[in-house]
Amino acid sequence: MDNFIEIQGNTCKGIFKKRPNRFLALVEIKGKMVPCFLPNPGRMNELLKMDSEVVLRKIEKEERKTRFDVIGVFFNG
Repeated sequence: MDNFIEIQGNTCKGIFKKRPNRFLALVEIKGKMVPCFLPNPGRMNELLKMDSEVVLRKIEKEERKTRFDVIGVFFNG
């Protein structure tokens, strides 16, 4: 069975730093702290640890407050 899914859109990696609220993550991208939308409001404490590597999707919409969505996190390899 294939464990990979195809992700549409422009993606990049970042380093998770902080979660100020349920839907916001602060992620370091190329040395800059960037606010990112976190679509899963669950606790996710076991996945979102400080300095965890995350996968982001860039969103190109003017009306948005954030430019990236957190769509994945690397966990145990």
